[in-house]
Amino acid sequence: MDEIEQSRKGLVSQAISVLVDGICKQNDCGIQYSGIEWADALPADRFLAIGDDLKAVQVQLNQQVNKLTARLAYRRNLSSLVHRLPPEVLMTILEEFKPTPPHPDNDDSLFDLLLVCRTWYETIIGSSQLWGYFAAKMPYKIARLVIDRSQMHPISVYWHTNQMDIRSASGHLSKMIDLAVANSTRIRSVDIRVPGQSAAANAQRLLEAPTPALETLKVRVGSGDLDWEWDVPSSEFVLSEGSHLNHLSLQYMTAQLDTHRFSNLVTLILAGSSVPHSLKQLLHPLSSSQRLEVLEIQDSGRRVDGKFRDNAPVELLYLKRLVLSGIPGLYIMAIIASIYIPSCHYVVVRDRRVLDGGDEDSDEEDPDEEAMEDTAAIEGLDAIIWRPSNDQAASLVGGTDSGSGRSALSIQIFIRRITIETLNSLQGHRELLFARTDIPRLMARLGTTISQLPSPPGLHLKYMDSHTRGQIPVDLLPWSEVIESLFVEGNDSCRSVLQQLSQRHVILETGGVDWICKKLETIRLVYNLGEKEENTAPNGEALLSLVRQRWSGEDGFPPAVRPTTFMIYCNKTKFPNLWSLEDEIARIIPSFRFIDRD
Repeated sequence: MDEIEQSRKGLVSQAISVLVDGICKQNDCGIQYSGIEWADALPADRFLAIGDDLKAVQVQLNQQVNKLTARLAYRRNLSSLVHRLPPEVLMTILEEFKPTPPHPDNDDSLFDLLLVCRTWYETIIGSSQLWGYFAAKMPYKIARLVIDRSQMHPISVYWHTNQMDIRSASGHLSKMIDLAVANSTRIRSVDIRVPGQSAAANAQRLLEAPTPALETLKVRVGSGDLDWEWDVPSSEFVLSEGSHLNHLSLQYMTAQLDTHRFSNLVTLILAGSSVPHSLKQLLHPLSSSQRLEVLEIQDSGRRVDGKFRDNAPVELLYLKRLVLSGIPGLYIMAIIASIYIPSCHYVVVRDRRVLDGGDEDSDEEDPDEEAMEDTAAIEGLDAIIWRPSNDQAASLVGGTDSGSGRSALSIQIFIRRITIETLNSLQGHRELLFARTDIPRLMARLGTTISQLPSPPGLHLKYMDSHTRGQIPVDLLPWSEVIESLFVEGNDSCRSVLQQLSQRHVILETGGVDWICKKLETIRLVYNLGEKEENTAPNGEALLSLVRQRWSGEDGFPPAVRPTTFMIYCNKTKFPNLWSLEDEIARIIPSFRFIDRD
């Protein structure tokens, strides 16, 4: 490759030398070209003329090279296998890559392929299946060509006007929507994105036109990323009669969901004002869509009304993806309690209160009556969902997966939120964020439920107490049989953990006695500097008592398995009682370390 590169450089230098020497001769300059430094020897009165001639030659040279390479490409196409492809094979390839007629957002234009060769031209022009893409930004003449060439084949409408100047383009859009509506019976797919409710009128005309062949409908009104948009009154449309849809996505556009056209869906996505107030209305398309694979309900502050569980849960046996994000906790729990998802491997649940940061104030004002009703309702639904032997609870945390290796869960408590995540990617993706006023109650339910799964996951528990002022006590007992890793932050919480780990408990199944959290392998405790002044002596006493009782065997009871990692993070000056024990503890637990916090 180096020899080839050097050869090319030599050819380029030779060509430049011939060009420059010719320009010099034309300008009565006898200085022979010898490289870039040649310019330093030019007379000052020749700079301008020679420079202009060089630029002109460069332009002509580029043009000639471009034409030559284009001609070579054309000749190569004529002699290539691609040129000799049978039309039916070429059609199969083109249908797979789906080139589209030209419009401002598209780089892969069907028109460019017409220029390859006559065979391609004739195949594309004569293939009505390729002319089924209709976009709002298309020139009207191209849109007419699409309609004519596609004959009676299905059309996909791409109506994205969110980045257009609606006022200046109003005439064009009006003609385009007339053309689309006139051919609406052939429309198979509609993808609409408009900047706001005021620009949704044309889109609504299209939605309410006869579309008996429609299979996929996607509508998004507005930016979709503003907090206030969920409550903006949205346009409501009624879809015309026709066959069942496969895919429905509505964001900030309202539709009546209790229609037979939404009764056999594969995908259902609702966001903002598209999310119904009534759970019953939401359950209608769910209960009649046994093949549903994707369910996403997002970004709505609406408070759900109506009863939550009159009947047995709707079984969504084929659901693969569940996203409930940015909606109130009561709505989330009502949906979870109303469905059963045994095969779902992607679960994301994010309470709107967590995303808004509403759980970060530990000194809230007295809640109003409505908030108290919601809290009571959530606690009731927690009791229904998080209970032993409930298959839905097992599905949410991955407890029904098998053959994918041992599962592992991370649970983090921070202020008034609980975050649950899967740590083993083979178990799918699960991310559950709940906001609760009574964290200990939900943690107790979770601990009991997860511990009694047929194949309980290994638990990594992270308790961050630095901002809760000790209001949420740590209770390890519900997690005793599954906890493998423990991270605790907060002085009171750390001391509580040391005291609990020094205890033994009765095993209900056998009646025997064993250490609490006997599978614990990793312990990390963090003592904070900024907390109130306190007597630090009890911290040292609790630590020493734990080590002697649990791991030394001094009391005659078999010691627990020593942790592979045991670290305490604390300031050496503020906690001298702890640091003075380092040598004695390390003698019993070789993995033990103190880490100084400045």
